[in-house]
Amino acid sequence: MTTRGTGVINVNAAPQAVLGALPGITEETVRLLIMQRGTGPLRDADALAESLSPSARASLLASYPEFVRATVFAPPQLVGFVTGGVRGTPITARVTLTTVPFPGRLAVIRRETE
Repeated sequence: MTTRGTGVINVNAAPQAVLGALPGITEETVRLLIMQRGTGPLRDADALAESLSPSARASLLASYPEFVRATVFAPPQLVGFVTGGVRGTPITARVTLTTVPFPGRLAVIRRETE
């Protein structure tokens, strides 16, 4: 098994159970994050805090440094797998590209060929 990435959680894409395990997150915050996916991603932790009730905001702010270190609001890396071959032969190739988002494009930071 190979693990890639920075080890942080993208709150705009993480499953409900993962969100609930983050520091300072209440059930209200999890519901808000899941519902927000239908209208567009939150941009940062401050926007999240502004969207919460006073009690949920207090819980988040009490663990704010830990929450910010453990999370991101956009994917830090994207990994793409491409497999192709020659029709009628057993020849196949696989390429794995690790990319990072830049304005208007993706930049390849790692390429592996098998």
